[in-house]
Amino acid sequence: MSYRLRLLVAGVGLCLALLLTGCGDESDDSSASEASSEQKSGQGSSQTATVSQPDTLTPFNVLSVYQGTYDNAPALQINFSRPIKRDQDLEQLIQISLNNTPQDGGWVISDDNRRIYYPYIEPEQVYEVTFSSDLMADNGRSLGGSFKKQVKTSAIERQLRFLSQGS
Repeated sequence: MSYRLRLLVAGVGLCLALLLTGCGDESDDSSASEASSEQKSGQGSSQTATVSQPDTLTPFNVLSVYQGTYDNAPALQINFSRPIKRDQDLEQLIQISLNNTPQDGGWVISDDNRRIYYPYIEPEQVYEVTFSSDLMADNGRSLGGSFKKQVKTSAIERQLRFLSQGS
């Protein structure tokens, strides 16, 4: 292809791309702002109202129990299918034991209430976590029954840090 022909094809392609981008439906932006203003005012379609309402149909389950991190340190992490109710005695409802010995400490609840952490763990141990059927979600639902899970913590990884760049 000659230089002029390539330049012409590139120019036509660029013009088409610019034209197609400018041909978008302008009502998208206005409908999005209308929907947000309707949500704020509490009026609007039933679909908008159901999105803003708390979910009462999602069952309350423990999704996972594993060794995670909290505040850059190892911790047991429990993930729930929906937010837990904050004003419960979690130490009574979720008990941790190590070698059949109950562990003291406290649970740390995440900001979204869907995760809790137990940051007082030791490396290379098997913890048993016992869940009470009385543990409740924010919608008043409780777990289907009591059960236990085991979590084996990993060994501490050796780390090397240089505090300065040296000279």
